[in-house]
Amino acid sequence: MSGWRKAIILVALAALAVIAVIAILPRLTPKPAAKDLAQPTNAVIPVARAPANLAVGAGLSPPSRRRPVVVQAFEFERPGDAEGWQPGLETCTTAVADGQLRVKRQASPASCISLSLDLAADEFNVIQARVRQHSASVYHARWLDDRGRPSPPFYRIMAPSSEWRVVSVSVGDSAHWKGRITRLDFTLASGGDTAWIDWIRLLRDDNPSFLIGPDRLGYAIEQRRKWVMPCRIPGEVTRRVTVGEGDVLSFACGLTKQAWQSHRGRVRAEVSLAVDGNEAETIASVDLLPKALGGSWGWVEGEASISKWSGQTATLAFHARSTDPETEAMVVWGNPTVTSTAPAARDRPNVVILLSDAMRPDHLSLYGYARRTSPNLERLGKDGVVFERAFAHSPSTHLSVPSLLTSLYPLEAVEQEAGFTRIGQEHVTLAELLEEAGYATAAFSANAFVNWDYAADQGFADFAIGQASAGELTDEALQWLAAHKRQPFFAYVHYMDTHAPYAPPESYRSAFVGRDYEPADPLVRQGDATGMRRRMARGHVYSDADRRYLVGLYDAAIASTDHSIGRVVDWLRAAGLYDDTVIVVCADHGEEFWERGGLEHARTLYQESVRVPLILKLPPEMIGDRAKRVMTPVGLVDIYPTLSQLAGLEPPDGLRGRSLLGVPPTGERAVYAVQGVTYAIRKTGWTLIVGPHAENGVALYDVTADPGETTNVASQHPEITAEMRAQLSRIHRSGAPRPATRKDAGEGRRQPDGVTLERLRALGYAE
Repeated sequence: MSGWRKAIILVALAALAVIAVIAILPRLTPKPAAKDLAQPTNAVIPVARAPANLAVGAGLSPPSRRRPVVVQAFEFERPGDAEGWQPGLETCTTAVADGQLRVKRQASPASCISLSLDLAADEFNVIQARVRQHSASVYHARWLDDRGRPSPPFYRIMAPSSEWRVVSVSVGDSAHWKGRITRLDFTLASGGDTAWIDWIRLLRDDNPSFLIGPDRLGYAIEQRRKWVMPCRIPGEVTRRVTVGEGDVLSFACGLTKQAWQSHRGRVRAEVSLAVDGNEAETIASVDLLPKALGGSWGWVEGEASISKWSGQTATLAFHARSTDPETEAMVVWGNPTVTSTAPAARDRPNVVILLSDAMRPDHLSLYGYARRTSPNLERLGKDGVVFERAFAHSPSTHLSVPSLLTSLYPLEAVEQEAGFTRIGQEHVTLAELLEEAGYATAAFSANAFVNWDYAADQGFADFAIGQASAGELTDEALQWLAAHKRQPFFAYVHYMDTHAPYAPPESYRSAFVGRDYEPADPLVRQGDATGMRRRMARGHVYSDADRRYLVGLYDAAIASTDHSIGRVVDWLRAAGLYDDTVIVVCADHGEEFWERGGLEHARTLYQESVRVPLILKLPPEMIGDRAKRVMTPVGLVDIYPTLSQLAGLEPPDGLRGRSLLGVPPTGERAVYAVQGVTYAIRKTGWTLIVGPHAENGVALYDVTADPGETTNVASQHPEITAEMRAQLSRIHRSGAPRPATRKDAGEGRRQPDGVTLERLRALGYAE
């Protein structure tokens, strides 16, 4: 071998060794302890091909919390003096004794007290009370403004307890909290006959609400959460980076909500870069206007090239200053990320998950439905694999999606706290696995359960929520994809158009709903399956024409969502990214349409509630002679190991799912599901359901002869019943298989706020 060839090999080996050391060092180096806001870690961030989000691992802590201001306090220290609070319901009575306000209810599920007052909404934003009520779990506040208009109730969910506890209801998050407040109603629900209140306080709390994750802080402006570096005004935060060829710095910037509401000056936010020994150079600047100057509250995006410092170690300084130096305020820098624009071979595919809530496969033309509801999915299915018997592991979003994102069964994936469930923060989600491998990650969710309140944002640098239509959600997702197409990306999009109430755009409505019939019931016309279900519970029977009308609205919503999915696919094609992108299309559960006399979902484990569509579009070189249709039963937990395998990544130990890439066209697999204390297991040819919602407590169905799962044959096949019950027992005995992988950072998670709960009520999840 010639000398120059040996030299090249030695140089290449040395480069590989350096890369290996860089890859291993973060795992060997202890994580820095969280520091004060003004003292971030200045360890050098090596930036090569993988993007570096400078807000991750910055070692920042949220600012010290200031004591909220008490605007008005009611201590109930004078016997018989309720200090203006009166019974809010005819079924309630009040009395004051022993320093407590006693509220007693009779024929009502809740106790309510009311207070007449006259305060500006910007004077206070929290209602706080020290209460004791046996088994009480739900508290809410509502109010009247100066025009007599009532607000919706804003909730606080608490775990049942007979001990004294302090409950805080944040009302300032509500869009209805404005003008002057003339009456407050405070309700204590789901408790015993008597509640005791030690005191009630109206507070002004101006502390920003940060989400605390592992090595990062999150902050949401409007309905978009990013990982952030907080910066006081005036002040700065600095990070050290090694600049690579073609590098750019992208960032978002915004005022905290409190700063936007109360600050009086124009805020200038700047980024400067300095190489050791040289003067700093300003590379980007944005102006932020508070509400007083007519500014809107939102993120401002920016980008700056730093490639001229390629090969050098530099200090990036994120500054903020204001024309109003007297008023304390804070800026947050969202996802400041250094990315290379230099051409690089893609060694990992992009990943896109498009989930349509409550979408049944048997209402898709892709699966043989008579109506042409899914032409775009049909087209996509030709480039991938369609799974005929795919199932969710719960008919409820708040359990099904955590199962998908963690590849654990629902009750393993979530933790229960204060009356709601959230993804256990010790679990490494699919988004976290891809984020650590250098993927840009974002989620766009129209479902209130897929929200940072429920820790669904773990691993997503950008997380957008809202009650958006499929078209609006797609617009947001495509905008993000266009901004991140230079690097591998993972985007999760959760559509809600196929969830009740079904309100498709008129063009789709007219195509799927006949013009020869107009329902008399407005609930049917509005596609309000929740309201219809409640009316049915009171004995109402809907006609066949009403039923066809409702199904027509649902089919139209599917067609509209299919169009949005087609837009994503078309964009990927036009951007030249289609072949390099793995696309998963699925649902989180099914939907009932009178199969067992009911509507909607979240009640049973029959196939209409848990069977889901599942399409896996692979890169062309992986298709080969792979079967385009797979009959083997599979579950949503199988998506995580599939995508990690396609990305060439080692998933965490203990995943419940198995890669879909090795599934034969026909074969044997067991799929588990749970709802409450009812459990199901499915395998080729059979379904077993055990629990209160099963016929006779144990129901076995021969799905080959009875695909609708209508005839219980458990007594005719005791051996199959016993075998499948044993499978269920083995799953339950095995417990959560994955050990904790990180320190819990749960203290930063807030309970669902009033805005979130208002969305849940609109979807029929909360009363």
